[in-house]
Amino acid sequence: MANKKNIKTFNQHLEERYGKIGSDKRTEFEIKAKAFAIGEIIREERKQANMTQEQLPEK
Repeated sequence: MANKKNIKTFNQHLEERYGKIGSDKRTEFEIKAKAFAIGEIIREERKQANMTQEQLPEK
């Protein structure tokens, strides 16, 4: 069983790996994470519309 003292928040994990909010490394991570999330939303919407990647920019 995990010790409750070792439980960390998501923000604590991000701080350990990428630094505090506002640091260059953390900002770079956040930009890439948001770009990935937006890309996934676009991909899912495109698939629901039965469109290919080539058809999307034409629309």
